[in-house]
Amino acid sequence: MKIKLDIDKRSGYSLAHAMKTIMLLGESPIGREGLIKKLNLNEASVRTLLGKLEKNGFVKKSTKGRTLTDKGKKTLSFLKKNINGPVTMGRTKIAVSKYNIAYLVRNKSKKIKKGLEQRDQAILMGAEGLTTVTYDRSLCVPGPNWKVPCTVRDLFDLKRGDVILIGSANRKDVADLAALNAALLLLTI
Repeated sequence: MKIKLDIDKRSGYSLAHAMKTIMLLGESPIGREGLIKKLNLNEASVRTLLGKLEKNGFVKKSTKGRTLTDKGKKTLSFLKKNINGPVTMGRTKIAVSKYNIAYLVRNKSKKIKKGLEQRDQAILMGAEGLTTVTYDRSLCVPGPNWKVPCTVRDLFDLKRGDVILIGSANRKDVADLAALNAALLLLTI
């Protein structure tokens, strides 16, 4: 499944904001005010984002706020099948900011070159950095031969070919969206 949503770069939100909205709506209906707080967007951007999701058939209005349509539920199912997270981590040698949020992407380690593409996606979201960890028979950070802390192994139920993306930032919402943005890149390349 390809996630298709035309995002205008001037809109103030990204594909990560849109998919995070779908993930949040999968938990329970949520209104604009709740999304403004969770996504750290202004009201105009959230209004535009919800309009775009509604126009593209992902969400619909209800008395409790927005809820997912069948297309939105299918997209959420796809995301849950391929991405696990977010998981909050403490500071380690490979996750160095105040907030470190990890997502696991299933069976995409072969798409990782040096992790720079994923890091760039995180930086675009305002993160200080992103650490990419692949799992084959052991955990590995592409590029430098760094030893991966055992705590990273305990975050997820790992299978060969999995990738852990750790977004690092001084704000939790930025670290979360940065790691999610990098995860979405792996699903689209």
